[in-house]
Amino acid sequence: MFVSRRDSGQLEIASDLPNGRPERELIHFKDYSLGLRPHCGPFLVKTNYYKMAKTREQKSAHLNELQDIAKNSQSVVFVSFDKLPVKDETSLRSTLTKNSVNYKVVKKTLLKKAFAESAIQGDMPELKGMVAVAYGNELIAPSREVYAFQKELAEKLQIVGGVFEGKYMTQAEMMSIATIPSTPVLYAQLLSMFNAPIQSFVSVLHQYAEKKEA
Repeated sequence: MFVSRRDSGQLEIASDLPNGRPERELIHFKDYSLGLRPHCGPFLVKTNYYKMAKTREQKSAHLNELQDIAKNSQSVVFVSFDKLPVKDETSLRSTLTKNSVNYKVVKKTLLKKAFAESAIQGDMPELKGMVAVAYGNELIAPSREVYAFQKELAEKLQIVGGVFEGKYMTQAEMMSIATIPSTPVLYAQLLSMFNAPIQSFVSVLHQYAEKKEA
């Protein structure tokens, strides 16, 4: 028997077998598979062992990232999407980034596992279809910014729940949070409320002054 390396990178084992016509069979090793083919002799091919190891490493890294999101984010929005065009997803990511919100497409199995190991209270809402998470250190921004796109892409993207102040939220609860105005808008509304009585009072004084002059 001798071993030679092919141009393709395979290791080939050749041997003189008694009958000269080996039967088809495959013997599995940790890193290689040994095959016997008629007229070709035995050969070794590398299995996907290293590919599988790399996949496990990637899953472990994704799981750690999701655990960090669950632990450190002030607010997390679960987003369900279907057939979302690339241009719309690119626009969504760009807008979220400008508002300090992160966006990541995730596998539901890893998401559930990571969040199950967190201290979040309540039950995770049902997640249908393909899922992404929008998260950040601002309580309202993730849900508000995703909701803005949902109004335009209702059939392709929607909020299905989330996490707010350490508690799981239903779809309806996250939608309510999403409609809370931003801080600048709230300030403007409060200022308008404060100014309204003053403006009315000034108007009354002005009318009184005009009558007195007449």
